[in-house]
Amino acid sequence: MASFRRHKTNRHLVEVLTRHEIKLLLSHTDNLKHRAIIETLYSSGIRVSECVALKFSDLDRKEMLIHVRNAKGGKDRFTILSPCCLKTLEQYYRALKPKQWLFEGHGDKQLSAHMAETAVSNAAKRAGIKKTITPHVLRHTFATHFLETDGRLPVLQQLLGHEHIRTTARYIHVCNDLIRMVKSPLDQLENQCSTEGGYNV
Repeated sequence: MASFRRHKTNRHLVEVLTRHEIKLLLSHTDNLKHRAIIETLYSSGIRVSECVALKFSDLDRKEMLIHVRNAKGGKDRFTILSPCCLKTLEQYYRALKPKQWLFEGHGDKQLSAHMAETAVSNAAKRAGIKKTITPHVLRHTFATHFLETDGRLPVLQQLLGHEHIRTTARYIHVCNDLIRMVKSPLDQLENQCSTEGGYNV
């Protein structure tokens, strides 16, 4: 399935990866910390600045939520904690034992957003993905894939932390392009499109 680029109202472009490309990205990430970062970004839809500001205590493993603190606009919110991502994060935590920040750089300091961006970009290059892939592309991809499977725009608005729903609504246009490529279940059945035969009318 092809990925799409579409203009937003502010003339920026929305880049979206396919699920196959996400699998490629993950399969070409052999660094445990980098895989944990990529899984966290894609599975939750958080911004890279929010990702590097996480602490292990922000992972609510009982409710399966991520507490995003002091996000854009100075507001807190909750988003999804994927069971698959949590498994990777726990493995990473046991192996590297970060002290204060979930993702730490040199000297136990908070990992920089630039280093997280580099991890994503390098994984995309190793996977042979020609497009420019950034953490924000993973956020766009989360939003699009969420709408494809769930479809509730107000829920997505809360997960992404958008103040206005019109900001979230831009992902509908990308989803519509994908919908046009999907065949109806009826059309996938053999010999069901013919109207020949004896029918009562």
